Amino acid sequence: MSPRSREILDGLRGLRALTERQLEAAKALDGASLQALQVERVALLQGLERLAAEPPPREDRPVIDGEARLLQAVEARLAAVSRVVLDVLDRVVPGRPVPRYGRSGLVLP
Repeated sequence: MSPRSREILDGLRGLRALTERQLEAAKALDGASLQALQVERVALLQGLERLAAEPPPREDRPVIDGEARLLQAVEARLAAVSRVVLDVLDRVVPGRPVPRYGRSGLVLP
């Protein structure tokens, strides 16, 4: 595996681990941790975007694609839990403002 592909793979693994921590924070309704983890997530994503600007060598793609699928599965679980939490909050606190997120993943003012 090329050094750049190794960096991409490590970045995807780090992002998956961070997303799993976000999932646990969402389940615990720990907003402060979620916010801090989101800042970390944005930094990791920016690093991955720079690395992925050029495709990895063909022979490294199956391993990278496999890790990307694992990340997508964790992100789907996080999205599902987030929807449930927001639905519950809508019932408990109707009319509350819903946060909007920018392209970077951070909450807009």
